[in-house]
Amino acid sequence: MIALASLIFAQVAVAPPVYPIAPLGYDSAEVVAERLMAIEATVGKDHPGAWQCALTATSGSDWADQRLCQVTARCAIRYNDEVEDIEPCIAKGRKTILREYRRALRGRA
Repeated sequence: MIALASLIFAQVAVAPPVYPIAPLGYDSAEVVAERLMAIEATVGKDHPGAWQCALTATSGSDWADQRLCQVTARCAIRYNDEVEDIEPCIAKGRKTILREYRRALRGRA
């Protein structure tokens, strides 16, 4: 996966987030996981200086999509756009996103 990424300000969650989760089946952890692994994210600043994130597809979860943008940006900041270092960082971040998402699903069951 090629992640073209620039700096983005990452928000730090103070309280555990509440995730809007669709009914099981459409938005199950397995479906979101499969989709999330296939998505590529590009982050950067537009001309006026506002941060933007573009995804090649959606995971089916707005929360997971937003977290993927944050993870991609954080990895780009940390590794100064070095793709060989950014890719493993994003892979680790995807696993964290899925773990958090599954935890949220279990909490709603």
